[in-house]
Amino acid sequence: MALARNQRPDVLVMDVRMPDLDGITATRLITADPELAGVRVVVLTTYADDANVYAALQAGASGFLVVAAAARGAARSPSCGRRARLLPGCGGLFADQGVKRGAQTGPSPVDRGRAGSKHHLITKATGVPLAIILTGANRNDVTQLRPLLDAIPKVRGKRGRPRQRPDVVLADRGYDHDKYRNLVRELQIRPLIARRGTEHGSGRGKQR
Repeated sequence: MALARNQRPDVLVMDVRMPDLDGITATRLITADPELAGVRVVVLTTYADDANVYAALQAGASGFLVVAAAARGAARSPSCGRRARLLPGCGGLFADQGVKRGAQTGPSPVDRGRAGSKHHLITKATGVPLAIILTGANRNDVTQLRPLLDAIPKVRGKRGRPRQRPDVVLADRGYDHDKYRNLVRELQIRPLIARRGTEHGSGRGKQR
C-alpha cells in the first residue's frame, strides 16, 4: 500500500495468493483508498475458479487474467498455451477459454445442453457496467435481479455518505411481474419494467 501511494501507478498487477496479504483483500484496500483513486488493478493468476473471478471484481478489480500453470508467459506470447479471451464487464473481464465446468456452470439451453456460464450485468443509463454476476447457463435472468442490485458498489470520490442504489431501475418484459416490481420497491428504488403487449419504443435515447 505504501509503495502504491508513493509510486501512484496507472495499473497494478495483482496475484490472488500472496505471502502476507491475499490479492483480493489488497485489491479491496487499494480501490477503496481515496489517495489511490484512479489506480486500476488487474489480477493475473493461475487460480482460475469462478469464485476468485467474482471476488476480484467485487473487490474493485478492473480485469482478471488467467494464465495456464504450465505457461506463465501466455499473457505475453499467444503461442504458449491457450490464449486468453476478453469478456465484457467492469472495465474488462479476462477469462481463459480452457477453464470449464467450474462451480458457476450449468446446461446451456441454447447450446444443446453443454455446460456453460452466463454473465448477468447491470449498467448505468450510459452503458457503463455497475456490477456483474456469473452463474450457470441455465439460470434465468430474473433470479439475479436482487443480487445485482445488492452488488452495485458505493460511489467513490464524493463527500458525505456514499450512494449505493439508483433511484430508478429499467428492465425489459422478461421482468414483467408484480413480484419483481415489489422486490425493487423494497429497496426504495422505482421500477420501470416494460409490460408485455405494449410498444417497446425502440430508438436512440428512448427508454424501452
